[in-house]
Amino acid sequence: EGAAALDRVAVAMKPAYREAMVQPVASTWYPEAALHDAFHAVHVAVYRGDLARFKKMIEGATNLGMQRFFRALIGITTPSFYLKNFPTVVGQLRRGPARVEVEVEPASKSAVVRFVDMPFSDDALYHAATIAGFDIVFAVMGHPNPRIVLSAATASSYEMTLAWT
Repeated sequence: EGAAALDRVAVAMKPAYREAMVQPVASTWYPEAALHDAFHAVHVAVYRGDLARFKKMIEGATNLGMQRFFRALIGITTPSFYLKNFPTVVGQLRRGPARVEVEVEPASKSAVVRFVDMPFSDDALYHAATIAGFDIVFAVMGHPNPRIVLSAATASSYEMTLAWT
């Protein structure tokens, strides 16, 4: 979307988090509220509230951000194996009490994924970002277009059911 879009996003963000968007430092751990603010600023300032376009942007960022080694690993694994290890992945990316619980049913090619003690769990942009991430990872695994349904959401947790072919 270009530099003009980044400028609009920065203006839409809370002053406390603007620096994280304009001049991010890779070694700095930003609070979850900074991601929340960035999601909303991008959604409004760039995509004018269009959730489908926001989700497409997250898919693109996920696809670009997936390093060659991780892409190769994902490409040779199964959805069941990936999902069983997904709590470890999230544990490396998040700080605080948030955790992920996963119940995988390999025979039915389905799973339930619960995000527990996760800030902003009732936020539709978080749900869209989670679905976008799963969409890309499943496509890399050779299982495009998984069926992902938000089953439940509260202020501190949300649950998604996934099914794949």
